Amino acid sequence: MPRPLKSETWRQIFRYFVEPDSHQLEDNDESLPTSWPHGSRAQIVSSVCAIWRKVAMRDRFIWSSIYISSRQPLAMNIRRAGHYIQRSGGKISNICILVEKEFSKDQLKLFSEAFYDLTQLEIIDCMLSPWPAAKEGMTKLLTYMPPASTVILRGMVSSSSKMEVRYEIPGRIVAKAERLIAHRCTFSWKASVGHTFTVRELEILSLFPYPTARPQESPFAVNEWGTGLLMSLERCTIDETYTLTAKPKSRLELPSLSSLTSLEIPLGLLLQVFYKSVRLPALTSITIRSVVNATLDDWKHFISIEEGGSRIKEITIRSMDRADAISLVPYIDTLSSLITLGLEGESVSGVVKRLYAASDAYHDMPNVIPPPNPNLSVLKVRSYDGEGRTLAKFVHLRSWLADSEPHRGPAENPIIRPLRVQLLDCEGLTQKAKDIVSPYRF
Repeated sequence: MPRPLKSETWRQIFRYFVEPDSHQLEDNDESLPTSWPHGSRAQIVSSVCAIWRKVAMRDRFIWSSIYISSRQPLAMNIRRAGHYIQRSGGKISNICILVEKEFSKDQLKLFSEAFYDLTQLEIIDCMLSPWPAAKEGMTKLLTYMPPASTVILRGMVSSSSKMEVRYEIPGRIVAKAERLIAHRCTFSWKASVGHTFTVRELEILSLFPYPTARPQESPFAVNEWGTGLLMSLERCTIDETYTLTAKPKSRLELPSLSSLTSLEIPLGLLLQVFYKSVRLPALTSITIRSVVNATLDDWKHFISIEEGGSRIKEITIRSMDRADAISLVPYIDTLSSLITLGLEGESVSGVVKRLYAASDAYHDMPNVIPPPNPNLSVLKVRSYDGEGRTLAKFVHLRSWLADSEPHRGPAENPIIRPLRVQLLDCEGLTQKAKDIVSPYRF
């Protein structure tokens, strides 16, 4: 007779099964479970038998994600929220919301009462319909919800709509948020960004990415930062077509993002708009999303203003066309203090090939050619499906240069630093390439 599964095993199975409830309001194939009276996967597993129900009811984790959908009857939403809050002990990791219409005051009062016992909320994840009624419904519902540390706005764009509706975040939600993410929707900056907007992490991937032929009618002007945001923002990802207001007489008159250390942005947006409207005294890491409208002269001017680029320690190049990625190598070469280089997808092979060629030329003529990227000591490669021959040759050559005379230099000030490598999702590497890179991985 087979042994019964332990409660811990069932618990792990249930957690895996209910995981989509934390981020998925509708299943594409079966519409499970939103069309069922049960309403969620956690309620399904707790209704099968006494053993399953006992395990499920004792595990607060599987009750930590609530979703609210205007496609379901209000009573079902309220009942489900109440069950989850009670069974999670009032500690909810995220509430996922889909609103496509307005709510009445009486309906909103019921939601407010349902959230009364909620003591902890980490994430509010909103699915945004492109219709004006949905904006009003979402804004009012958020007004009645408890604040969360992370707020996510996700646009649902139909073929006939470009999501012209501009979504606002109520002040009481903004005041508590530490992280704001807005994907494929028009987030209303002027309505939401004030002195109480003090997020530490901001991610805006707009319906109007840089550069669009027609930006939104009233795009956010990037030097209209809220006073709180100037002090609080540490990490920023942004891809949206912006405008500049009147150009200041000097950079000293510009607002300063005094805490911003990490920026992910199209390089053209950084060089043509962003850094012309705000100072970046703490910036150490840049992730490049694209190269459109970027020039090397503008880059040199940017790094000269930011103290010759001496603060820039890390550059990451997202996956892009091979030729575009290769064009960034001269930009990398201007950063004498660069320590970490990240490469992703299609960007890997072209950039590595150029870096290998530069290192090989230095190997042949060390007294004629300056050492390339002398402080580069960390290479991060992600989502690369190539065989890795050139990558392996580059890693091996750099490490050999760091250890050999006449390239090594004094121990306290080496000419070229040893290279360590991180490989993530690089399944295409040949075994030989893996063997060569293996001693240098971390």
